[in-house]
Amino acid sequence: MKRKYILRSSGFFLLLFAALWTFSEVFGFKYNDGITQMQKFYGLPRNSVDVLVVGSSHAFMDINPAVLYDEYGIAAFDLCGSVQPLWNSYYYIEEALKTQRPKLIVLEAYVTILGADSIDDSRIIKNIYGMKWSKTKIDAFRASVPRKRRPEFMLPYIQYHSRYKDIRQEDFLRGEADMVVYRDNKGFYSSSAKNEYNQPDVSQATVHRPMRPKSEKYYRKIIELAQREGIPIMVIVSPYPGVAGSEQEIFNTAADIAAGYGVPFLNFNLDPAMAGMDYKKDFCDVAHMNYHGSTKYSRFLGDYFKKHYSLPDRRNEKKYDTWSKEATRWKANIRRASLFDCKDMGAMGKLLADEDYMLFLHTAGTQTVDDPKLQPFFQGMGTCPEGKNGIWIFEGGKMRQHHKDRNRNVSYMTVDNHDILLEEKTHNGAAVYRVVYDKKEYKKVANGIHVMVYSKTLQDIVYAFALGKDTKYQCDSAGSFSLTPQW
Repeated sequence: MKRKYILRSSGFFLLLFAALWTFSEVFGFKYNDGITQMQKFYGLPRNSVDVLVVGSSHAFMDINPAVLYDEYGIAAFDLCGSVQPLWNSYYYIEEALKTQRPKLIVLEAYVTILGADSIDDSRIIKNIYGMKWSKTKIDAFRASVPRKRRPEFMLPYIQYHSRYKDIRQEDFLRGEADMVVYRDNKGFYSSSAKNEYNQPDVSQATVHRPMRPKSEKYYRKIIELAQREGIPIMVIVSPYPGVAGSEQEIFNTAADIAAGYGVPFLNFNLDPAMAGMDYKKDFCDVAHMNYHGSTKYSRFLGDYFKKHYSLPDRRNEKKYDTWSKEATRWKANIRRASLFDCKDMGAMGKLLADEDYMLFLHTAGTQTVDDPKLQPFFQGMGTCPEGKNGIWIFEGGKMRQHHKDRNRNVSYMTVDNHDILLEEKTHNGAAVYRVVYDKKEYKKVANGIHVMVYSKTLQDIVYAFALGKDTKYQCDSAGSFSLTPQW
């Protein structure tokens, strides 16, 4: 009887544990600006990170490990979080040193200007919840959360039990590991947006204003931890258009403190030309760089790291194959960004003839592919669809498949686990064509040619647009046109 009771109890608790684990896997937060970074970090081979970057989004949106690896062979990782306070940076480093022995720590010091001793609830979650349970994580909670509120944060179910309204498909992919965008990620996330700004000038901000005592305490603790471990550390302030003179006054103090420890301090806001930044092209908003700016900035840092520190070239070492894969994915993102920038029909056609792209193209309404104004586009691809109307699939600039007119024809494709429906039918005597990708129809206009661009490297739709009659995408006589990102 007693044995049966024990077996039943054990079974109950096993089922309860399994249910809670599944609930946590699905409902747990999966932010890519603080939680994903730490989760991916745990999956790295021991002692594989040579440059450890810590800090806020000014680090993980500006410093690109893929560029550092692809062009310099530097194995870097952005172990960062949104608005990451210095106390969280400290505990991230402490956690990292349990499995890694970096040859350089880079602290991005934007948050030295933090004007409070705590941050909002969302950022607390983003900077702690990715960590495994240990004394380090408990200490991070103590440093981040007021004593009275610690129970509600240390029991994560309280925070995410009501997320059922926000659940997405990727929540069911274990830790998002099955999504290409996260699979080999090294902590970096950026934007293809481009906004124009004037270059700031804070050279007259010479006052040395103190940072908050708590921030200074952990700023010093970070430097002292690195020096105690015998690991070189440098402090940087990445350039950003929104920098204010009052912020620069605090950066002056941060520079003084670093100098007192003999630590290099690079403030790019005092000399934006140092990294060659173009404020009309290189930023997505007032605080962060876009793909172009982060590539340029990362190249400058790669040169600096190689010149001032002893860092091995890890390219072609099997242990670093995920860095290589991430570099490949990054180059696909650069190609994608080029699509957003292109304003010439012929040039767009050439870009879409890339071996990485599959195109799903179909006509709508009275638009036909033999419209003379659209020929520069097809000439750029080096091929022209057969016929006037229909659905065409191109791969690497070559036509792979053509669906001709029929009363009704429905076919399905599977590409990298994505479902694609190709449908042709007649409606009121007129041909109607549809391409549906994972239940989403990329259709914008009644009369035009719709182009859906799929990247085999990124395994997703990277661009979609329409060209043709009665649309704002109408081509002019010079073959110029206007495109916007995905609808």
